[in-house]
Amino acid sequence: MEDKNLCLNLEGAISQREEERKRGLEDKGTQGFEDTGCYKCNGYDAACPGYISLNTLEDM
Repeated sequence: MEDKNLCLNLEGAISQREEERKRGLEDKGTQGFEDTGCYKCNGYDAACPGYISLNTLEDM
């Protein structure tokens, strides 16, 4: 079951970093996520300016 409250930016950050590392690339492509703190977040910080979830998209 998909968690509609999990931040899509965090999901994207994790999957992009995994794919780039599999291809032997450095983490430069995900530095923006690093700079905004995505990798230190649990994915549920609705107060974060970058937080967006499926639920927030549905509410738009």
